[in-house]
Amino acid sequence: MNQNPKSNSPSHLAMSQTVTSLIRHTSQDLIAATLPQNNNPIVVDLEAPGFNSLRRSSWLSGIDLHRSIAGTVKGKGGSDEFSIFASRILSWLAEVGASNMRAEIAVVCADVRGVCDICVTGGYAEHGIVEIKCCDDLPQFSDWRHRLQLNLYAYAASQWNGRSSTWGAIAYCSLRASAIRVFLFTQIRVQADAVDLAIRRAA
Repeated sequence: MNQNPKSNSPSHLAMSQTVTSLIRHTSQDLIAATLPQNNNPIVVDLEAPGFNSLRRSSWLSGIDLHRSIAGTVKGKGGSDEFSIFASRILSWLAEVGASNMRAEIAVVCADVRGVCDICVTGGYAEHGIVEIKCCDDLPQFSDWRHRLQLNLYAYAASQWNGRSSTWGAIAYCSLRASAIRVFLFTQIRVQADAVDLAIRRAA
């Protein structure tokens, strides 16, 4: 997903809503009819052996986890314990055929702007979007907000570069279990109604 220089002008950014803001202004009841419950994801369980939980809150640990993953993707390596999760996620991405992995990539269009945790080339489709979530216990189902987040990123990317062949994944990293559960969506077909509703609610 190459960045479009025109998409980063101050006037353009002023017109767009952040992904976070759009999700905050959307309720599950309103979005349920337009965003499929699970899109039949493939669930992939990965182990991250050797992690020694610091017994901190998931929110604080999540900040460190994202920093470690971003550093590892950018080739800076990581000596902290969170790099175990980063290494396992990146090795899984390589296993499924993804390459050109990039962290903290801005996606911007006229309506939506945000920053993806990881963007890749190849894999299950032309491009992939991976979001990392820190948790204590692995969830049985992916959160609707996170599925909407993937749709909004895919929507923004398709608006600026016309690409619609996108796959997505939500990787929940459990500090307690030293494990990762990935909800894999091999093809994201942007749910136009869901995205439109989120944008209109935040206007």
